[in-house]
Amino acid sequence: MDTIILLLQRLSDRQAAFETLQGQRAERIDNINYRLTRMELLAEERKGVLSEISNAIQHRMETTDSEMDRITGLMDNVKDSITALIQRHVDLRGLIADLPRTADPEENNGQKLQAVAASVFSVHSVAQAIQQELGDLGLNLTQLMNTTGTLGYIRSNMVSKQYLLQSLNELKSSQTVPTVSVMPRMMGTRGRTGGKVEKEPEDCWQLLRQGKKKSGVYRIQPQYSSVPFFVYCDMETEGGGWTVIQRREDGTVDFLREWNEYKHGFGNLAGEFWLGNEKIYLLTSQHVSKLRIDLSDFDQQSGFAVYSAFAVGSELEGYSLKMLGEYRGDAGDSLRYHVGRRFSTIDVDNDAWPERNCARDHMGAWWYRACDTSNLNGRYLHGPVPSDHEYSGLYWYDFRGPRYSLWRSRMMVRRGGSVGRPVFKDIDEIKSSTTTARPEEPTPAEDDEIHSDPEPYDPYATYNGYDPYAIYDG
Repeated sequence: MDTIILLLQRLSDRQAAFETLQGQRAERIDNINYRLTRMELLAEERKGVLSEISNAIQHRMETTDSEMDRITGLMDNVKDSITALIQRHVDLRGLIADLPRTADPEENNGQKLQAVAASVFSVHSVAQAIQQELGDLGLNLTQLMNTTGTLGYIRSNMVSKQYLLQSLNELKSSQTVPTVSVMPRMMGTRGRTGGKVEKEPEDCWQLLRQGKKKSGVYRIQPQYSSVPFFVYCDMETEGGGWTVIQRREDGTVDFLREWNEYKHGFGNLAGEFWLGNEKIYLLTSQHVSKLRIDLSDFDQQSGFAVYSAFAVGSELEGYSLKMLGEYRGDAGDSLRYHVGRRFSTIDVDNDAWPERNCARDHMGAWWYRACDTSNLNGRYLHGPVPSDHEYSGLYWYDFRGPRYSLWRSRMMVRRGGSVGRPVFKDIDEIKSSTTTARPEEPTPAEDDEIHSDPEPYDPYATYNGYDPYAIYDG
């Protein structure tokens, strides 16, 4: 009797374990269904974007066809004009040859000059007409080349429907629910999973939660990334779990690069590097992230700036600095001025300075406005710089200023951010804040004291359409 009771008790325990596994399985199925629904919605949105791009391409192709017809017509006109010019030249030579030779040389020369003058005037008129048509033809060819280049760029970057469906199927297959064998457990054997492909951690914070305590290079895969990639994780600073997106320390890597290189990233994860705007967008779009910036100068002085929220937009949004939360730290808030601006490089000018290119003039790539109060991707110039290189070094305005190129900089993000108050101030507050003026340009003797002001200004709060470089001639 006791044996039967014991067997029933074991059977009851295993039934309870089975029900628990069933509940976990149902929860995982609901989670996967939710993610698949999100992916389907994302696919529908991309389908709409593809439709718009397709319509734009069709419209531009029609415009290109009409331009080609117009150019063909102009070429025919040019050929006719050249033929007419040749005929006029032949007629002129024949006219000169047929002139009557009179006994009076002066009268003979006068008739010849009149005939030549009339013919030259006619030839000049034809030449002017040809020159005008050639100018129109050159303008049309330029427009056609620009249109063709734009079409080629759109085609090379356009996502096909087949690619979207394939990616969706891969996502579904990679998140298939494992089939847990219950009967072997009841028989005392170990359960097995049926072909589940484990997904990489989403970021360094998840790696930290999994027990990775040592800083170094790891492989991650954010939620919306189709493939994993390597990053450097800082597991020590302020609790660890930071994903490093930028590092400068010795000037061995040239940061004066073009858009595509900043999009995909460059450098060495063990040294200096820029992680890549696309990867930064994927990291900051899956969770509310905070940003930490660490700075050091050649006098071994250091500072840091932490922002409670940080997010970068997609490439369609120009990798804009979409979100920047509250500031804390001792390096000063020199990034607020750039909130809302698109990323600019030497070949893609997205700044708010219509006459110039901030990325070219200040030798870097950043979220320029008109132009900057920080430029951590500027030139590595080893400390103090002359006035003609102001704003072009690796600098942070509130930490040694634009006439000093810093020794080290590091930017890193971590999930767990929050937006405590609106990022943008009220427009009435901005308009009324006229008493907060930007400090005058310091004299060379005051360079080292530029940041001793106990009340640093907020350049973004006072920005209302004025050019900050009208004072500095930067």
